[in-house]
Amino acid sequence: MYLETAVLFFIADIEARRLSKNTILDYTRQLNKLKKHFGGEKDITKITVQDLRLFLASFPELKAKSLNNVHNAVSSFYTFLVNEGIVKENILKNISAPRPDVIEVDPFTPNEIKLLFVALKKTNSYQYKEGSEIISREARNQRRNKAILMLLLDAGPRASEMISLKIEDVDLKARIINIKVGKGRKMRSPPFSAATTKAIMGYLEERKQIMKKLELPPNPAPGDYLFISSTGKPMTRKGLWQTVANIGERAGVNAYPHRFRHTFAIFYLKNGGNVYFLQQILGHADLKMVKRYLSISKQDLAEAHKHFSPVANLNL
Repeated sequence: MYLETAVLFFIADIEARRLSKNTILDYTRQLNKLKKHFGGEKDITKITVQDLRLFLASFPELKAKSLNNVHNAVSSFYTFLVNEGIVKENILKNISAPRPDVIEVDPFTPNEIKLLFVALKKTNSYQYKEGSEIISREARNQRRNKAILMLLLDAGPRASEMISLKIEDVDLKARIINIKVGKGRKMRSPPFSAATTKAIMGYLEERKQIMKKLELPPNPAPGDYLFISSTGKPMTRKGLWQTVANIGERAGVNAYPHRFRHTFAIFYLKNGGNVYFLQQILGHADLKMVKRYLSISKQDLAEAHKHFSPVANLNL
């Protein structure tokens, strides 16, 4: 069987099994690399272990995590081929997966968080012409952007989960967001606070005004996406990153969506949160990452004790 045909069969299979949209897109992207390397008319049964080693070695620019994504996608592809009787074995099992990079955990400080929320209100300062007064103007989409930062900081969702949220996924009465993830569309429901509820309600009013200006129905349907752009289209992953980065630039803070997730986890544990509850809220399959958060929170507490301990400061 040609590689091109085998990949089409595999993609059809994962679509039929209702894997998440992001998983399907990622697998398609990685297998396109495989087709580009070998050619679509390559006989899938003629590809050897050494061929796949050379294929994986052909991406020196990729970080370990990205290369690991390629390895996982191709391994899943070969598992499918074995199950379908197209090849005899998953030869990728003979090639160890790259060891992923250690994820840097750098939470925001309380002062950085305050600076970010101040930066929501105004654009960068600028001059119309040389010698004129330095001014700034009101930032656009203030309520939307405040709701985004509040929800990222309060519930710790991933960027992909944020942009996938629909109106029906946000329960303002119960104060939870319903996130559908992974195989079988499993759901988890991170809670959020009253302050975040208020921010989301404020944004929903702003959202109506945006839609009215665009001469579109102002009241969203349950299946409509929660966060939209100024053109009324669903916010993209790139749009979310750019929005957060722009706010960070105005605040003088390095800001990106996943840093809010790290910050939420560290603050949750510092304030006495349960590690198992945190695992459920964040949607981690195991406690490995949560233990890293716990370790960092303990280091921070120990450092704080040095500064605030009465014994240490009174020289007793």
